[in-house]
This record gives sequence, structure tokens and C-alpha cells, in this order.
Amino acid sequence: MPSSTIARTVLVLAAAAIVLPARVHASEARCASDMQKEYGKYYSCALKEHAKATKKGSVADLTRCQARLDNKFDKIQGKYGADCPEADVASVADIAEQCIGDTAAVTVGLEPSRPGTGIVCSANALSSDLAARPQLSAKNPPEVESMSITPLGGGLGRFSVQFADTRDGYCLPRKLVLDFGDKEPVALVADDRSGSFVAEVRIDSEEWQEYESELAKAAELAAGQQAPVFDGRVLRDQRLDPTAPIDLSSAVGAGLAGIPLPLTPVILPANVDPDRTLMVTDVSVVEDPARTFDPCDPVGTPMGPWTFGYLMQEMANQPLTGIAPTDLVLDWLDQWTTVQTVNGLTIPARGAMQDIIDRWLVDSAATGTPPGQLDLAIAPFRLMAIVNRVDLRDNASYGGGNCGEGRFVFGVLNTDTCQPMRFTVIFEYGVNMTTCRSCRKYAGKWLDLQTFPLGSQAYLGHLEALTHIFSDANTNPGKPNGNSINQIRTNEIAIGSPWELREFNLDTTGFLGHVTNKQNPREDFNFTPDLANWVNANAANICAGNYTVPDFLPSGTPFLAAHVPYPFGAFFDGPAGAASIPDRCARFQLSINSCSGCHAGETATVFTHVGDSGRRFLGSPAQLSAFLTGAAPPNPVADPADGAPFRAFNDLARRQIDLWQAAHVPCLPALAFKPLQMVH
Repeated sequence: MPSSTIARTVLVLAAAAIVLPARVHASEARCASDMQKEYGKYYSCALKEHAKATKKGSVADLTRCQARLDNKFDKIQGKYGADCPEADVASVADIAEQCIGDTAAVTVGLEPSRPGTGIVCSANALSSDLAARPQLSAKNPPEVESMSITPLGGGLGRFSVQFADTRDGYCLPRKLVLDFGDKEPVALVADDRSGSFVAEVRIDSEEWQEYESELAKAAELAAGQQAPVFDGRVLRDQRLDPTAPIDLSSAVGAGLAGIPLPLTPVILPANVDPDRTLMVTDVSVVEDPARTFDPCDPVGTPMGPWTFGYLMQEMANQPLTGIAPTDLVLDWLDQWTTVQTVNGLTIPARGAMQDIIDRWLVDSAATGTPPGQLDLAIAPFRLMAIVNRVDLRDNASYGGGNCGEGRFVFGVLNTDTCQPMRFTVIFEYGVNMTTCRSCRKYAGKWLDLQTFPLGSQAYLGHLEALTHIFSDANTNPGKPNGNSINQIRTNEIAIGSPWELREFNLDTTGFLGHVTNKQNPREDFNFTPDLANWVNANAANICAGNYTVPDFLPSGTPFLAAHVPYPFGAFFDGPAGAASIPDRCARFQLSINSCSGCHAGETATVFTHVGDSGRRFLGSPAQLSAFLTGAAPPNPVADPADGAPFRAFNDLARRQIDLWQAAHVPCLPALAFKPLQMVH
């Protein structure tokens, strides 16, 4: 055995002794100690087999090593009791993974089952894969391959799920403890015989019965019609076979056969009315005199709950922070009038913002507001849409999630002429709900809006109650000012050229500050080798939607955009197209997830998705882009870089299907939900 290998073995076994915590009982400590010794022996056995195989030019056979290890574990369990392998799982598994990982690096891989380690691995899992596997989280859940439910009688069922991770070179804990927001968490436990994870659940519960009923209604509504199928934001297919109903009592007494569950139920978008539940632009809402106000319309309620002024008041949260709302707004607007620096990059001033500020100050003085202060009650902002973005939620079953975003879209007004300017402002709030159960209930309340006539008092009252969940002060005590705002985005050409998008966050001072435009590389990196090299190095993750555009390249050069000035038809690519970025899926995903591509070339959009160039005229709803509605032209859209393929978009239809799923799919099968991983 090489001296370096011996040294590594000594270090691993020494670490085993160090990490044994004092908190375990004596018998547990002896159990853990004996287990660690056996892993050391397994490690040495594997290295010897590898050395023999190397001399013969063959592959190491670890069957004898594994059989000895299994036999020893049986004896240890008999000596210390059935719970012995579970004793102090954290420290034992840590040492086990070190030993097995080192072994895997010099042999052919891992056996699927690791008794006593607390992990289940795929046969091809290598130490490099284990090191690279991100921690399970709400944003990065394990991929589900299949699910089923087996009715057991008495209102119980056996839920079974197969994860792709245990086939694709990764390991998962043998026990996945999931918190859905109930009194007791649900534990999915690995079944070594089937390779699945299982749990016993009550299928006579309200959520399972509702799911069964709603699937039946959706199938009846389909009646042979085609249902759209989406791959991310792209409409990939139309299917004539929407998801069939399930009968949770059908398998009882019939050999206990499992009933397959759909990973993503295919339903008609018609199950959900987008005008009432997703993209609310109807004039009866955006010009509701009890909740909105427009300085160019004499009817309305200044500081109503859907006004710019009210939202800024709640964002400032003066009773908590001492920040006057007018100071918050003035400080924010003033940032356009001077050069800003973000991520080491310069954002040029747009001095014409001063005209908007001065006009508002003059109008404010006329209402008796003290000099130098803004009257937020007459804010020159016209409501264009209230938007439900539950589709941006995390998979909260794995902890620390959220329920997407709620948004208000405003257009800026020139109060001298009472004409809308080509300038949109979007308030994007996080929905502070961290469990599957709370998010499912919240999505259901949005879905319930379609039971009321659009614009009726019942509808308006229920919609207002939903917006208060995310728009008010103290809705998220863990964020600056206790407010749920994630970011404010602006998109305009009214105060400078070209079109420009900026992004702002509340910082620890309680004021809004410029930040980078997430997932958008600098425009001056477009069509350069640096961009191509970064995309190529991360192509697989970009194509899978599991990536983040970093602030800096490895060289230390700022890479993430500080602001986004973009020309018509913008998209991202390397200097020589497919020659520099061979993976065209990665090119497309990077581009459409950027503000530049989504608001321009990738979707054939003229810069704004809501409003006529960011404008809405009194008495009329805001126009929506074809990317949202699926209207043709421009759908389908030719790939702007290569001319093909052609892609169809209908994002509201995608969101309709998603809202139905968010409201109706029970929390266990909702494990298959894959977060969108997009910012817009």
C-alpha cells in the first residue's frame, strides 16, 4: 500500500475517533466505535482489492469486502440492539462517507446500500459526485422519477417515490424527514428491496379526497381536447391524453397494486381563469375607486391599499424604522439623477428623472405638503396589473421555502399632460409562507377568486385580503423594514435612451438601493469568448435551469450586469454562434432567463410584457405581450441566434396549469414539483 494511502487511512480513522461526541450514551458510543472500525477494515480491504485488480488490468471486485462488512454489522446489531446502526447517525455517516468516498475514488464505485451509514447511493456514485451534490433544499429538491399510492384499507395508503438521485451518481439520506406544516413531520424511509422511499399516509384525508375529485373534474372538462405541455417556459407539445382520474379505493383487495401518480398532472388551462387569478388587469380592479387612485382621474381613494403611496408607506414602516415614507421615495428617485456604482460597474445618470421629481414636488406643494417633501397620496403612478406569481415558489417540503411572489405593476404619469410615460415600475414581493400546507392553502385562495364575478365587491374584497398578505408592513420580520419586498424593477425609455432596466432592494439601512440585475450578464460580454467560456463550463447546469450567473468571473472581472440597457431584438450568444457555444440549449436558457433576452429577442417582445410600451390609458386594460398570451404573431418565435428551432410561448397558460397544481396536489406527491429557477 503506498505511503500516501496509509497516511490517508490513518487520518480518516483518527477523524473517526475525534468526532465521536460526548453526548451519546456509552452503549451508543461503543456501537459507533465498532462501526467505525469496521469501515476502516472495509476501506483497507477495498484498497487491497484495487491493488490486485490494477496489476491484472481488471476491475476491483468488492463483493468479499462488502459481505464481510454486512456480516460484521449483523453481529454489532445483535450485540448492541436493533437501534445500534441508528446511534449518532450524523457522526457515523460523516466518517462512513469519507471512507467510502475515498474508496470510490480508486475503485469502481459504491454499492447501492450502506448499512448503518444513513445514506443510500447509486451504484456509480463517486467521491467527486458526492462532493459536488448540493444540499437538499427548497430550491434544489431531489428529482423524482416515479410515484405511486397503494391503498391498504382503513383509510390508509402506502406512498412510494423513486428518486433519480439514487440512479444518477448521488446519495440521499436513508430517511427524508419532510415538514409540510402539520403537527407531525412525514418520514420517507428507504426500502432496500424496491429502491424506493416509502411512507404510510391517510388517503381518506381532505386533501387526498379533494385531489381525486379535482382530477376527475379536470378529466371531464378535457373531453378529448388537447392539453398543452410545457418544458420550462416553452410550449413543447399538445396532448390528447390529459391526466386520468385516480381511484384511491380501486386497488384494495386486488393484490394491493400501486396506483401511479402523475409527476405533473396534465390538465387544460381552462380549469383556471387567468383574468381573475393570475394577471388581473380588468379596469374594474385597476381603477377600483375604493382601493386605487390616479392623479389624472378625480375618482379614487388616495393611499388606498393598491396605490403606489400605500405600498411605499408600508415598505418604509415608519413606526418600526423611523424612516418617513417620503424620504424613502425621494432617496430612491434621486439615484437616477447621479452616477451609481454597482458590482464595480458604473450606471450612468438619467437626469430627466429630475423633471418627474420636480413636477411631483410642485403638485405636492399645492396640497399643502411641506417644501421638499412628496405627497404620496398624489403619486404619479397608475396601477396596471396585480399579478400572482405562485409559479415562482420553492419546493417547501425540504425546508426554508416560500410561496412565490405577489406583484403590483405601475406606469409612471406625466401629470402636466396626464399622459402615461413609457416607464414601468414593478413591486415584487416574496410570499412569506414556508411550508407546503400553507402555500397550498394560499394558492387555493387565489383559485377561489374565480368563484366571484370579476369586479364584484366580493371579488375585490377577497383580492385585497390576498394582497395584504405580502404588501403590508411586518409581513416578514426577517427582512429589512419587516417588509416582504424582494425587489423593485423598472423598465423605461422615458428618461433616457436606450431602454433600460434597473433593480433595487431594501438594504440594511432601510432604504432602497441599486443592485445587480439577477441572471443577466453584462451586455458588453455578449458575443465574446469570455461569455462562451463561462457558458461552456456550466452548460449542463444552465440547460437544466440549475445555475446562478455569478457577480464575477474567476478572473475577478465583474460579470453580472449592474443595469440592463438593451437594443431591440437582444439575445445572448458567443462570438461565433454554435461554434463557440455548442450546447444551444444552454445558450437559449441563459438568454431567456436574462432580462435582455426575455424582454426582447428570445420572445420577440418589444421590451415590456405589461402595457403598450409600459403604458396604460384610462378606461382600458393594459395590453399583454404575446409571450404571456400565446398570441400570434409572433408565436412561434424563431431562435434569434440560429433561426431554428421555432418556439411557442403562452406563459399564462403555463401559470394556469401550475396554479391548479399548487392548489390541489397533496403535499407528498408535490415532492415532484421542480422550482422554476427564473427571476421573471
